[in-house]
Amino acid sequence: MRGVISLGAIVIALVGLTYGAWSSTDAISVLETDTRVELESATPTSVTVTGLSSVTIQLTDVVSQSVYSPVGGTVTFVTASSTLRAGDVIATVDDRPIVAFTGDAPLIADVAPGDRGPNVARGLQYLKTLGFYAGDVTVIAPPSFSRAAQKYNMAMGRANDGQVLAAAGTAWIGTEDGAAFASRVMTGDVIPQHALLGAGAIVSATATVTEGSGVAPVARGKRLVGTIDGVAVSYEEGSGRIEPATARALAALGRTDFLVQLTLPESFEALAIPSGALIGSGLNVCVVEVASGDMPGKVARVTTLGEQPGLVLLEHAPGVPKRVIANPWELPTQPACDE
Repeated sequence: MRGVISLGAIVIALVGLTYGAWSSTDAISVLETDTRVELESATPTSVTVTGLSSVTIQLTDVVSQSVYSPVGGTVTFVTASSTLRAGDVIATVDDRPIVAFTGDAPLIADVAPGDRGPNVARGLQYLKTLGFYAGDVTVIAPPSFSRAAQKYNMAMGRANDGQVLAAAGTAWIGTEDGAAFASRVMTGDVIPQHALLGAGAIVSATATVTEGSGVAPVARGKRLVGTIDGVAVSYEEGSGRIEPATARALAALGRTDFLVQLTLPESFEALAIPSGALIGSGLNVCVVEVASGDMPGKVARVTTLGEQPGLVLLEHAPGVPKRVIANPWELPTQPACDE
């Protein structure tokens, strides 16, 4: 009959990870294939991951919302702002203001009282967003539109447009306020109609995450967090991807390559079990619980958190048995690892 060894006899130290490196106060012994191990401690060791090796994020296929001038002429003013909101004056061409317009599409034609169509609805929503119109947004310009357009034009320095919302006085910056903006023209430039005024909000960007060598897979399936120049980054270890919104925010910083340290937001508890006690490999494995003598009892399917030579870390959960067999393959009856 094989001997029973407790964790008091075989010292297994569960350790924290700092910048991708494990440290241990005790040596880890590789267990013999015919050794049974009894995990006596019901209290798992707390593991705190304070950092990982450098993680590289690379952006490709960055597409930005270009902002075009609706008219040609001499540029007499250009905003110095790095962000745009609906109603901001982006530039003046021949001293006529070009105002930032938000909506599901550009204002493709003038909107006048009595006009109909989707373009009218965009114009009404725009005026309502800026506080010049308080009525319902429909596809028909109501009588109250006249006063709203007149107040808007007076405020924007386009009084000559009267009761018309002129497409020639707007430049589409996208669907939302707060778009990033980088001017591409200077005062004194002579530009044609539809000239590029600047690059606006990032529409899309593809991000690839490369984990630095030496990163131990101790946080499999867990969210890691970090910050790059004020942009919050959330990353699932092993996924190789970040959220599209995060990729767009990073692209707005004007760079394509980033290096960041990611950490777990809080510690997690785990159990250290000899790798010989597991059936299968990879993320999903089975742990065999001791029932009596040499015969196995319950087989519990678990998800591994990480590995070290001779050890596997398991999430502390009710389904993880405290008494396991070091090498189930040496049993007279081979247990099955069922789904």
